[in-house]
Amino acid sequence: MSVREFHSPDGRQWRVWAVRPNAVATDRRQHDRRVTPVDSLDDPPVLERRRLADRRATDGARPRSRPAELLPDRWREGWLVYEEVPATPGAPASRETRRLAPIPPHWESCTEAELAEQLSRASVSRRLLG
Repeated sequence: MSVREFHSPDGRQWRVWAVRPNAVATDRRQHDRRVTPVDSLDDPPVLERRRLADRRATDGARPRSRPAELLPDRWREGWLVYEEVPATPGAPASRETRRLAPIPPHWESCTEAELAEQLSRASVSRRLLG
């Protein structure tokens, strides 16, 4: 994952990175944690570690959705996150966060001016306070 830092025209420092929801889901699904690889087994081979039936509720009629399928169309292929970097360490956590979708092509190699222009098009993110 590429992370970039830049300064906006108003002097604030920003950190930006890409979020790709399908990539995360694909990475997790490539390896089933409940199955032991054959090459690491002793004799006798036991491939399945579960002892009980699958507890996931499903009626079998609908396949499981990928996380991105639950998102509105413009967010499905991913977005950029822009997070304001505090001016001084230990500064209050009231930093601004923005998101831009879809991910602009070649954002990792664009200039600071181009990143600032993309930032101006990004929507301000609402933070959930717990």
